[in-house]
Amino acid sequence: MPKFDTLLTPPGAVAGRPGFHGRLPYTQALLAKAGHDQFMLISNSHIVLPDRSVMSSQPGGGSALELPVREFAAALRGLEGVEVGHFLIYLDAALAALPLHQAASVEADILPVLAVDQVQLEALALPPGYALIPLRTALFQLDRAEHRLFNRLVQWSHWVLQTRYCEQCGGRLENAEKELALFCRSCVRPVYPRVAPCMIAAVYRPGELLLAQNVALKSRGLYSCVAGFVDPGESVEMTVHREVREETGVLLKSIRYIESEAWPFPHQLMLGFLAEYDSGEIVPEPGEIEDAQWFSIDDLPPIPPTLTISGRLIRLAVDELREQGRR
Repeated sequence: MPKFDTLLTPPGAVAGRPGFHGRLPYTQALLAKAGHDQFMLISNSHIVLPDRSVMSSQPGGGSALELPVREFAAALRGLEGVEVGHFLIYLDAALAALPLHQAASVEADILPVLAVDQVQLEALALPPGYALIPLRTALFQLDRAEHRLFNRLVQWSHWVLQTRYCEQCGGRLENAEKELALFCRSCVRPVYPRVAPCMIAAVYRPGELLLAQNVALKSRGLYSCVAGFVDPGESVEMTVHREVREETGVLLKSIRYIESEAWPFPHQLMLGFLAEYDSGEIVPEPGEIEDAQWFSIDDLPPIPPTLTISGRLIRLAVDELREQGRR
């Protein structure tokens, strides 16, 4: 669970207060003061990672998300005068169960994270072997442990980069010391990260799956599950029925909850279901769905990897339908 890095926030950084953001000279010396020789570097849309050749040759135990401070020293000096978000992130997921003030006292594997504006990130002179990778592309280059960390990292950094002022009084937000939040001293109120609940469903009938392709998936040639945001006043179950009907025109007989997963584009919590077809012909929703079809479980189109909840739901549905076919 992330904890703000007070070592990297000099007093007076923001109008005389130790705020989360500031125009700071982020250099190798500042990172060294925190006692770390590695860090992460991210913006709203990109993250710095080793290129594929470097990633494939990384020694065991290292993470593609970790960048060496020494190699980036020159680039980091270019951040002088740049507005930067900064915090520590715990690499041990077990610490997420601990309150922040308890986790802070635990000997743990933690890394500083620098979150900067995309224009600022593009201006950095990255050392050889490293590149700016779009966040969606990076998601599919990481292993499962890095994927979980990436989800937390992207959602948190995206939120703090876009949440700089109190929506009630316009005052600058500061660190909340013992919880995952920012704080408005004028209003005396915490401001918490947004999490948007969404449903995602693999729709099935005997021997077949209903898979859809939206605009984003078309460019990658993939088909996936139907997904959508929960509307105010809806239960998630209501959303499953509504979204499947709106996006594909079919009605469902029953639904079954399977699992959930954070999705960091920008701050969704995906609630995954298997949904049994009842009736109706496929009518793709204009402007939303490029194509939707019934596919035989033995002849599926390209689908997302099992790293994603959509990929796992599809494969679970296939396994269950095959088992039903053997009975």
